[in-house]
Amino acid sequence: MKKKSQTYTVYEPSILKQVNRLGMLILVAAVLFGGFFVWMCEEPTAIEEIKQMIMKSIIPVLQKAILAALMMIFSYFAFLGEFVFDGNKKLFIYKKAFFFVKSSITYGSYTDIDALTISYFYKPNKDIRVLMTIVLKDGKEIDTEIFDPALYAQRIETINNKAQELAKSIGCKFLQGTFEKRVIPTQKPDGTIIYEYEPAKVRY
Repeated sequence: MKKKSQTYTVYEPSILKQVNRLGMLILVAAVLFGGFFVWMCEEPTAIEEIKQMIMKSIIPVLQKAILAALMMIFSYFAFLGEFVFDGNKKLFIYKKAFFFVKSSITYGSYTDIDALTISYFYKPNKDIRVLMTIVLKDGKEIDTEIFDPALYAQRIETINNKAQELAKSIGCKFLQGTFEKRVIPTQKPDGTIIYEYEPAKVRY
């Protein structure tokens, strides 16, 4: 039996990850607060005025919070975008979903990819981000995933190793992430691409 090649899925850089996390936090907080207020109402010594206040003002707010949290969590899956490296077909595909409508775009084959890089950069508002980027042989750069800088600093080896595993599966060069360094690809007149590290700065 022919062994299947590894297929990798990475997420599109998106605020939806943060929205999903916030939704989960709101949902947990609302459930905890809701449970606390229900317990208060069931206490034999609970004052009737407090019960009425909880029922009239606090419960409706909690219901709206839970509904908002569920919508935020659902949006992560409803508007999901992801890059798929299909190891069997040797294709680099972008898939997206708008609720139940799904579509995909094939960027090209593995042979179109020159390198996979991980870079730091500073946004105009001075926030730091770490990007995993695919560099095509025509010089085009495609950002495929954003890592949280704090998480990256703690797990730099793990993330580099996983990215290197993906690069090995693709059969392309790998430029590992280095603390506060950005990988700069430069295409020469003959079409070859050279890579250099420079201090992280604003990404234009």
